[in-house]
Amino acid sequence: MLRLATLMAVRSHLLASASFGRFEDSEIVLTLSLWREVPDDSLVLVDRNFLAAGILHPLVRDGRNRHWMTRAKTTSKWTVLKSMAPRDDLIELQISAEARRMDPSLPTTYVARAIKYQRKGFQPQTVLTSLTDTKQFPAKDVVARYHER
Repeated sequence: MLRLATLMAVRSHLLASASFGRFEDSEIVLTLSLWREVPDDSLVLVDRNFLAAGILHPLVRDGRNRHWMTRAKTTSKWTVLKSMAPRDDLIELQISAEARRMDPSLPTTYVARAIKYQRKGFQPQTVLTSLTDTKQFPAKDVVARYHER
């Protein structure tokens, strides 16, 4: 048995890259090797289990104009730095000491955007993203992109 992590284009579903490993390897370990395949000027949509600085920070840091988006976990905690619009906040996330021990290049915190919304028939949710420019990336467009995955 083996485990597979893939990088796909959302709209076309074209497979851009894949990483195979032992079944015991986590998706996170396999995914980190895919970041080098992400082109500049891209948005990566990930499952909320990937909401970790050791995963998301290298994606942004190691490319040009690369961004991420994920849904917040119910246990996610952050500090609101600035309310940019109702239900649309600039936030600061803490990076754990454990994550910084594993990757000393990580900062102690990182800034993101939290957009709270509710779709008809569903519980309220929050999307977190590195797309912090509200004029270039309106909240309704960000939420719509997330649900393309």
